[in-house]
Amino acid sequence: YLNKLANYHRFISYWLYLGGFIAFVLSLQKKKYMVQFTLFGWTHIVLLCCVVQSHLIIQNCFEGLYWLLYPASMVICNDIMAYFFGFFFGRTPLIKLSPKKHGKVS
Repeated sequence: YLNKLANYHRFISYWLYLGGFIAFVLSLQKKKYMVQFTLFGWTHIVLLCCVVQSHLIIQNCFEGLYWLLYPASMVICNDIMAYFFGFFFGRTPLIKLSPKKHGKVS
């Protein structure tokens, strides 16, 4: 069931938006145009800020996942190697917070 929704997400979203637009046009009342179009405009601004922004963030995470994981893994590996190097070859402690890391090797 969810697979069908995922496959036709854009199609479903388009028709839901179109249905909302038709409902907006049918609900217009004379002498209330200013308020109704103001609310309609703010609805679109909120949609642009929330939906488009979240869509781009998710798209960037999936398509650019390499550029998220690669730097994070490099920082993790660097920290682990610094710990082991300081544990096995270091003489003086670097700071009190991490007693196994050392500043001087020779």
